[in-house]
Amino acid sequence: MRESGRCMNLKEIKVAINTLLEKNIQAEVIAYRVEEDIPRPSLKVFFSDIKSSPGMCGTAEKNVIVRIYYYPTDPDDCDIEILEVRDKLSDLFSSYTKIGEEVLKFNEYEDDAMVDMIQASFEVNYSSTSSEETVYPNMDIIEFELKVGE
Repeated sequence: MRESGRCMNLKEIKVAINTLLEKNIQAEVIAYRVEEDIPRPSLKVFFSDIKSSPGMCGTAEKNVIVRIYYYPTDPDDCDIEILEVRDKLSDLFSSYTKIGEEVLKFNEYEDDAMVDMIQASFEVNYSSTSSEETVYPNMDIIEFELKVGE
């Protein structure tokens, strides 16, 4: 939830979350695709279920689910490490953080510990600037650009 006047974007939110993780959990935050050789310990952050609705005064009210995966040092001997990291993640993402002058609130934190990893998730509500001029391009000329690693 936005507490002051400036709008945020997903990149700023991701940087804030990654910074919190890097400062508080002794693990690498990885941004590349992980297939089989997972560096350990490490964290991976994903955004999902991004929703947007019209806001007031040229803004869009948005909501995103943040998912964090934690891969412990030794997947065969990680019970204590998993408990410690679950506590840290819960403490970090059960309240709020600041991005400049903005207060970013984390809602509905939950986690699930599997045999050799943690999957945590929480919701972030924020506002962003929406365009004042609506443009309706022809559907056959829309181009999509994908940015890898952000």
